[in-house]
Amino acid sequence: MRKEELIAKAMAGLRADRQRAVTLAEQRRALAYEKIPRLLALDNLTIETGLALARLGAAGAGAEKLAEKQAELDAIEAERAALLVQNGFAADSLQPKFRCAFCQDTGWEGSRLCRCVEQRVRGLRRAELMRTAPLEKSRFDNFDVTRYPDRPVPGGRVSIRQVMANNLDYCREYAAHFSAGCPSLFLTGEAGLGKTHLALAIAGALLERGVDLLYIPSQIAFAQIEQERREAPNETLGAMLDAELLILDDLGSEYLTPYLASCIYRLVDTRLVTGRPTIYTSNIQTQQTLNNRYGEKVGSRLFGECEILHFYGDDLRLAQRD
Repeated sequence: MRKEELIAKAMAGLRADRQRAVTLAEQRRALAYEKIPRLLALDNLTIETGLALARLGAAGAGAEKLAEKQAELDAIEAERAALLVQNGFAADSLQPKFRCAFCQDTGWEGSRLCRCVEQRVRGLRRAELMRTAPLEKSRFDNFDVTRYPDRPVPGGRVSIRQVMANNLDYCREYAAHFSAGCPSLFLTGEAGLGKTHLALAIAGALLERGVDLLYIPSQIAFAQIEQERREAPNETLGAMLDAELLILDDLGSEYLTPYLASCIYRLVDTRLVTGRPTIYTSNIQTQQTLNNRYGEKVGSRLFGECEILHFYGDDLRLAQRD
């Protein structure tokens, strides 16, 4: 879902909250008027006195007259508050109880969106992400490097465990210092080695900071793009292009057509040119395989412009079944 859609949804939620708060306040007010007959007269008197004070101010009345009228208003409000408390109501109980004290659930602070809107957008994005990915289970603190073998990586001397510990440290630092200037990442290795786990751990950390990110499995993304080709052109692709951070999971699993190949090129190239970082996870492990599948322009951009993190070991998902 695009950020504009999330903002619209957040604003709709705020409008509903505001209406609920106003309705509940009106119900409390009706109950108070029934229980305290004098209260309605005081409220009417408050309005009359407030208007009189405003007229005096507009007419340029002297300070003494203004102070006298203000004292009348203060006395009315004090009597009103005392009556409420004596009858079991809080002094402010007849006012709407808005969730946000800054914007009173309007969503606006002056001409700017209120901070509460961003909080709601962040919550909506997290809920959206959790519907499609095991976000709560994919954290840095439960990425257990001891589950990886201590043998050397193929053709090397460093142990697989050490490489995976380095990957964990790199991803943690990436999340901690994320900005628009960060490089894109290409997490590559066989299935079940933790690529998606670390990608989602980054997502979880950045959602807490309000980063506008989008996670989507490649197979789902490009199936939707193909379906929307005539119905709603560029809706999914547009969201993928616009996100502050895109996590495209399992690149290579999608059913590829000439049209989708052109979309993948546009996605990779546009996000690179506009400086929007992308995290790709893939079982594809060589640039030549990328070239063969997507063309040299895509392969060179993915392997030439991304930070490559290699994942080694034995399929952890298979090990969990034993």
